[in-house]
Amino acid sequence: MKRAIALLLLAAMSANCAARGPAASRTSIVDTVVPAPQPNSAPELWRKYAQQLPVGTNVRVSTGSTGRFTGTLLAVGDEAITVSPRTRVPEPPREIRFDAIRQLEITKRNGTNVAQAVLVGAGVGAGVFFGLMVVAFALLDD
Repeated sequence: MKRAIALLLLAAMSANCAARGPAASRTSIVDTVVPAPQPNSAPELWRKYAQQLPVGTNVRVSTGSTGRFTGTLLAVGDEAITVSPRTRVPEPPREIRFDAIRQLEITKRNGTNVAQAVLVGAGVGAGVFFGLMVVAFALLDD
């Protein structure tokens, strides 16, 4: 009886993993937007590019006066963009005129870090190990 339960458990675990299949691919904003203009391009090109970006996109902005910073795009107007800088200490949103932009690029920010990935992998590995140990002990006990 224990052997039958162990084999049923093993088959259920295998069927669950096989049913999930490959992970669904996500389309990124980077894949759907026209490539950014070259650095130091005309303001009209930056305006056209920025108007394609959805609000909430993480961008890296380089200007002559404020230097380079990363933030979240809040609004795109006719003369300027509004970006909320991503800093340790909160700052008010910055309005940057298109003629001041030297470079504007999308940053990929998935929110995953190496430590989180390692912990998830270790947890999955431990779960599989203990699951196989339960099956092995159930088979050996008969």
